Amino acid sequence: MTTGFRVYRSNGTYINLTGYSNYGALYFGYTNNQGGGRRGPGSENFIVSSTSEMTLYGMGALRNDFVNFTPGYPSIRSMQDIEKEISKFIRYTGIFGNTIAYDGISECAAVCFAANPGAASDYVVTDWSKAPNSYIFTGKDRNGKDLDGLYIPVKKAYEMWSRGGEFMKDDNGNYTPIPSGTVTAGLYWEDEPGLIKSIALEGTGENAKIKVLVNRLKEGNAVVSYRVNDQVYWTWHVWVTDDPTVNGSTYRLGFEKDKNGLSVTDWKWMDRNLGATSANFLGNDWHKSQGLHYQWGRKDPFPAFGHKDGTMYEISGEIGNMRNQYAVYRTGSTSSLPVKYRGNLYPQDNTGYDTPSGNIRYSVQNPIHMIIPPLYVRKYNETVNNNGEDMFVQNSAKIWYHQRYTTWFSKQKYRNEFSTDASKNVAWDLWGDTRGGKISDLNNAQLAEESKRYAMKSPYDPCPCNWRVPSYYDNIGSHSNDNNASPWGRIGGVNDVDTFTSDPASS
Repeated sequence: MTTGFRVYRSNGTYINLTGYSNYGALYFGYTNNQGGGRRGPGSENFIVSSTSEMTLYGMGALRNDFVNFTPGYPSIRSMQDIEKEISKFIRYTGIFGNTIAYDGISECAAVCFAANPGAASDYVVTDWSKAPNSYIFTGKDRNGKDLDGLYIPVKKAYEMWSRGGEFMKDDNGNYTPIPSGTVTAGLYWEDEPGLIKSIALEGTGENAKIKVLVNRLKEGNAVVSYRVNDQVYWTWHVWVTDDPTVNGSTYRLGFEKDKNGLSVTDWKWMDRNLGATSANFLGNDWHKSQGLHYQWGRKDPFPAFGHKDGTMYEISGEIGNMRNQYAVYRTGSTSSLPVKYRGNLYPQDNTGYDTPSGNIRYSVQNPIHMIIPPLYVRKYNETVNNNGEDMFVQNSAKIWYHQRYTTWFSKQKYRNEFSTDASKNVAWDLWGDTRGGKISDLNNAQLAEESKRYAMKSPYDPCPCNWRVPSYYDNIGSHSNDNNASPWGRIGGVNDVDTFTSDPASS
């Protein structure tokens, strides 16, 4: 096996270097029986071409399965030898002289001149799926300088549709990357008229950025869309407010750890709900402290359509005009958010999918649609084939209760369900659960360490950069298993147990 030079651009693409060999066939590095002997580094000449921005990542070659032309060289190279050579070439770029001193141990220290001793590659793969889905705009940068707007890179959209994890694949298990076509950026909705002054797209393809100019005299929320051929492929929440990070509480339980198991010392809460433009519950603008609404697991906000004092507001943008369903109707406005049913039961009013990936992809492309499970109604003693869906059931005492078998995105309530031991159930994990949907318990020696350790922020987390939803999943099967891992500090109680399918007359 032989390998050669590649030149990497900052976006991760690469070209192979052109070159010519001093020995005939173009081999980069160590091979046997070339020009009468074993060839080493420096045997070839290279020409860099076709790139204006590059990073030299490594050089050299590996030989692992060549015919043993010379008795002194084994035909199969050890993995230890290969790893040593890889490490050496990645650690620095060497300029090699005419020597036979290389012995596989010395790192060529005496006769190898390091162009940049100790240097590491500056090619770093950035995981754009972890980029934020929302941005705070306070009108100032971190140094206090006035700003007129912000830029939103669209690369996250391309990352998610190309390799964003299991929920971004179609029902056949394949990614469907964003196609080429007519690209636009727009104002999907805003809850304060005139909040966004303009939206423009700068650049092309996945390297484009959305330029959002904001009216600094206003506060409120907006959602910005990125479309190809008029189809939404991603949206971002722009939150225009005073800085919500300054006066937040630093309360914590004290056991919290990061993903590496190190104690968290800079724990902090925001001073308000996401989307709120006031942190005050008394005084001026107290009614604007409510914020936005979120459907669990989704990245996009829903407008509340009303403030805490009972006053109502509407949103407008690409979605048209929408108001609270109890507000006075105005021509051109809809009465409420559009609601879609998961699955295929209701023509014209469904998502068309029962799978998590199908509905999550649908939610990304239709962020203003509230998605709910189908609901069957069963009167007492009535036989109903509910097709595995949720039911509204009447018991012998004529009391109605909700039996929940599903979620908004899946006909299967749990990722893994154990009918004989509910404590082993594994919930769906969309917002970065501490244990990936498994039960948490600080009193269980086998579970305590993972229960304390926060997972990575989810690609669907609705929080701005440097913030995350304090997500966890606890006590799904036992009244005796206290809810002691809650980030809100709550402990115990029967409401911690998943009893949604129980009959209230007997439970």
